[in-house]
Amino acid sequence: MSIFKKIKNFFNPLLSLKVGDLKFWIDKLKSIVNEIKVKSKNLSKTNYDLGLFHFNRGNLNDAILRFRLLKRFEENYSDLDYLLGRCYFEKSRFEKAKQYLEDYVKNDDKFKEEAEYCLNIINDKNGKIQCVPIKIVDHKINQEFRFHLSEFQKCRKSSESATYDELKKILNDAEKVFNFNVLDLGCHTGLLTYLLRKNKLINFALGVDLNESAVKHCESLSIGKNKVYNTVIKKDIISFLSSKSKTDSKFDIILGVDLISYSTEIESILSKLKSYLNEQGIFLLTFRCNNTQKDNYIFDGKSEQFIYNSVFINKLAKKCGWIIAKEEFSEVKKHEYSQATLILKINHEHTS
Repeated sequence: MSIFKKIKNFFNPLLSLKVGDLKFWIDKLKSIVNEIKVKSKNLSKTNYDLGLFHFNRGNLNDAILRFRLLKRFEENYSDLDYLLGRCYFEKSRFEKAKQYLEDYVKNDDKFKEEAEYCLNIINDKNGKIQCVPIKIVDHKINQEFRFHLSEFQKCRKSSESATYDELKKILNDAEKVFNFNVLDLGCHTGLLTYLLRKNKLINFALGVDLNESAVKHCESLSIGKNKVYNTVIKKDIISFLSSKSKTDSKFDIILGVDLISYSTEIESILSKLKSYLNEQGIFLLTFRCNNTQKDNYIFDGKSEQFIYNSVFINKLAKKCGWIIAKEEFSEVKKHEYSQATLILKINHEHTS
């Protein structure tokens, strides 16, 4: 029975109400009021949860509808201004986004870093950005993961991957001698590790990714009865490399696909990774590259990723004790930048 019908049925007998029945009817009224409160509360949470679901799936209009409804009824969710601001930001409606984000920064600080990051882009202050906040990276991966999974399925069926082909070239005939231990940093869909496992080149594989969807996908990824990854850790790369409980294992191959796309903490990453690699191991690093730009790197507000000059990356790699064994560039359709792929080896003559 609906709440409205219960209310109607409640008031009908009041015309013939006796004084002795007053307590009974008061208790019944309290019960109906409490039921209304519970259902209203559930309705509020349902709309909030649905808003977050659509937000993370990239259904921005649906997310905005839910979040604005909650604001209209003055529901007590402190992050609504940030969520609405981010929605309008992703729709490139910057004036609208700016209003919500500025209001959010005045009243709350849970997403202060993320809100100020968005405001820097809106206010054309990209130069202030040195990294993309972890929560935004995670959010972007959530939005793009379904598309990347479909691309993964295509590559898995065809076994075609330019990056994998380059990796096989540098490995030469080593796979005939032994299988490799692989550390996949930012494993995402796990395509390269999958192809290595498929070609029976892997002995052990450890994946690291901050995104829950990516971690679950890689944990379940298998070829026949064999798991592609032995272990998958849910953690961002900086935290993983800084962790006191880091693995003591040495790896033959470290995969760093788009490893430096969201942060300029490159020197720290390159320096720490040497301790994870065997003496003759290789480190594959890919990044967005534009060698016509004068700056060492620029932040692209549209893609929310850094684009580097490869000369800068090469100098930094050598400074951190790496030898560049190979360097390849491939075009990215409809974009002014290209993808650079470096194969790095440890320079044993280097002194810090």
